[in-house]
Amino acid sequence: MRSKSILLTVVIFISITPSLFAGEIISWGENIDGQCNVPDGNDFVAIAAGRLHSLAIRADGTLAAWGNNNNGQSDVPDGNGFVAVAGGTEHSVALKSDGSLAAWGNNYNGKLDVPSGNYIAIATGEWHSLALKSDGTLGAWGRNDLGQSDVPDGNDFIAIACGTAHNLAIRSNGSLIMWGEYTDSFSGDNFIAIAGGLENGTNIAIRSDGSLSAWGNNYYTGQVFVPSGNDYIGVAPGGMHNIALRLDGSIIVWGDQSLDVVRNAPADNKFIAIASGGWHALALTQETSRLPVADAGEDIITDANEEVVLDAGASYTTDGHIVRYTWTILPENKILYTGNQNIFTTKALGRAEEVIKLTVTDNRGASSEDTVSIFNRRIEDIELTPGPQGAVGPQGAVGPQGEQGPAGMTPQEVAQMQAQIAALQQTVEENRSAMEQFNPLRKLLEELGSSQSILGDINHDGKVNSVDLAILTSNWLKETP
Repeated sequence: MRSKSILLTVVIFISITPSLFAGEIISWGENIDGQCNVPDGNDFVAIAAGRLHSLAIRADGTLAAWGNNNNGQSDVPDGNGFVAVAGGTEHSVALKSDGSLAAWGNNYNGKLDVPSGNYIAIATGEWHSLALKSDGTLGAWGRNDLGQSDVPDGNDFIAIACGTAHNLAIRSNGSLIMWGEYTDSFSGDNFIAIAGGLENGTNIAIRSDGSLSAWGNNYYTGQVFVPSGNDYIGVAPGGMHNIALRLDGSIIVWGDQSLDVVRNAPADNKFIAIASGGWHALALTQETSRLPVADAGEDIITDANEEVVLDAGASYTTDGHIVRYTWTILPENKILYTGNQNIFTTKALGRAEEVIKLTVTDNRGASSEDTVSIFNRRIEDIELTPGPQGAVGPQGAVGPQGEQGPAGMTPQEVAQMQAQIAALQQTVEENRSAMEQFNPLRKLLEELGSSQSILGDINHDGKVNSVDLAILTSNWLKETP
């Protein structure tokens, strides 16, 4: 559930004052008067649309306008310090940082006769204007044939909007009031943002749960049938169409499907503000250089199964604030953590190198990424050099690699021994038939009274094999005078 005060602040900033970000403007729809020919630059912070003209504020507080200028509505005043702007049919109004107002264009019915006061928000209808004062009261001027400039009493107003010849306002308790040509508003006390359409068109409101409500003109294929969802942060109805801005930066346009403004709506999700004219629309995109900066920290060296602390505390954004940190292990893309804490503790898996991706997301839905590596000390720090030579096993075989046993042999000595054994085996095989003649040697040795120790060296089967022969011959020669 969103906090009413938090979302209300977001909607006010996006709709009627400079955005938290600067960026480029894109426009689409009818362009017969050049209202879609946006000026160059990526330093725009606020946008607005009249019936056939468009307006914007740059980061330095100066104004820009383009499109129809038959009555001077696009001849913006000089100077800076402007923080909000609005367009009617043949006039425009701007709010300065000191709370004062400026108006230009056609002054029929006193549309340019702005009242004094300390204002914090503005809105324009076709031939009249409305403003919200810092004390919560309202002011209105211009045409009043339908009571559109007769403001209600009270000092608890927090948001305002104008239709062609009617007005809407939200009180601090979330209730909605309408006056002028149309007074048929929605009941309830959970409204946080409102907008009124031209051509006596659709009125749209955002509720505290982020969902939309719409009422009024439905002549053009379902303008009052709002899309589903509860993540809306901005609305802008036009003459025969409506636009809504989602928290992820995407927009939805609906209404008369024969209009270019409906059929040619952009599909990006990089928008931070929207505005609608009679048959055209504007959207403010986020400048790439103002994206948040993700910092996953320094690489880590540790042991398998040891706890490691992933620290994204050095991540930052120059505008707004980071609201979500997401840690994902690669290449599996398995999410380890997602939430609003910038520190997360996990365990090393024991791989030679683990790569973990950090994604930071700010309060406008913009995001950026960084990675950190975790190295396993037991794998990375061991020098892969041969250990000491092991001991020689039976039959001259080399023992397992590792710690050297007693009386070990060098590889050269082992090779020499193996060569000697091979030569001996070859000699024995070549003289196998001759060796059988040595079997009578047992009888000869018995007659000579040879010791049992020598006889014991002969295998129990009474025959002499190659090894027996070598042993017997050696011992016999030693004991023979």
